[in-house]
Amino acid sequence: MVKVHTTEHFVRSAEASEQSRGLEAGWLWVDEAAYVKQHALDIFLGRIRYPGGSLKKRFTTTPAGYNDFYHRHHSSGDNYDPSRKLILAKTEDNYFLPEGYVESLRRSYSSKLALQEIDGEFLSLAGLACYYEFDRKKHSEPIHHLFTNSPKQQLYVFMDVNIDPMAGVVGYMEDDKVFIIDEVFIEGGCDIRALGTHIQAEWGQYDPIIVFDGTAGNKRSIYNIKETANKIIRTMGMRTQTMVNPLVVKRLAHTNATIYHGKVLIDSNNCGNLIRDLEQVQYGKNSNEIDKTSNKLLTHVSDGFSYMLWKLLNGANVQKQKTIFF
Repeated sequence: MVKVHTTEHFVRSAEASEQSRGLEAGWLWVDEAAYVKQHALDIFLGRIRYPGGSLKKRFTTTPAGYNDFYHRHHSSGDNYDPSRKLILAKTEDNYFLPEGYVESLRRSYSSKLALQEIDGEFLSLAGLACYYEFDRKKHSEPIHHLFTNSPKQQLYVFMDVNIDPMAGVVGYMEDDKVFIIDEVFIEGGCDIRALGTHIQAEWGQYDPIIVFDGTAGNKRSIYNIKETANKIIRTMGMRTQTMVNPLVVKRLAHTNATIYHGKVLIDSNNCGNLIRDLEQVQYGKNSNEIDKTSNKLLTHVSDGFSYMLWKLLNGANVQKQKTIFF
């Protein structure tokens, strides 16, 4: 509770909405309301009953597609109440922002994300390709020859831990740009030891760093091998780094922004499965999650790709240059 002059203001987290039961308030303001679960909103709305207040409810938010908030507050929504008033505004309408702020945001976002986050538009993801910024004519070409194993070109293998297919990408980062020069795509069932043998045969001479998704730290039975993927790879004499999986919606937004701003280039000769993924993987129906059910061969190699971009280009503490031993 915060007291301003003689008025008491109650500040509550939507994640702990149950703690608001029993309060009696005269007005309500909810920030980022489109991202608050309806159950929490219902609890807050039920508290606005103090007769000495205005009893007004105000919501400020970034749009979140055509979700429940849209249908309740937009005039085109299924559950729209004419007594509600929706005011649409762009970020640049805020004249208190410092000069250059909006331009810096646009440089950070993909084109579609900017429509939502900056221009305040409600966007539907239904049937939309998850990697909508990818264009094979712009973002892929033969680039394997650019890898010369120089000290600045630390080679990485980023893997989505799976059995069939076992999939991932091989690449490096140079001058704040990621180059994907090859991919891993093993069908028919593959355990971690077989993967390690494959990596050693293909790229072992370049001393790669292998990065699995966040599940690699778990002990799991993969073809009767009850050990973590990271430990198995290290016992085979190779290096690993840990990965914490970001939220899918954040990972996809970051990947599209990275592609849109030209910070990644993919080898067109060696990465056919990755290119197929980037063109065909879609959002699930009425969801901002990836459709993992329509085609079992899709999504895995692009997961590894997006993990790589997230870790190398999102300020994570990674080794971007080789360790030179004298």
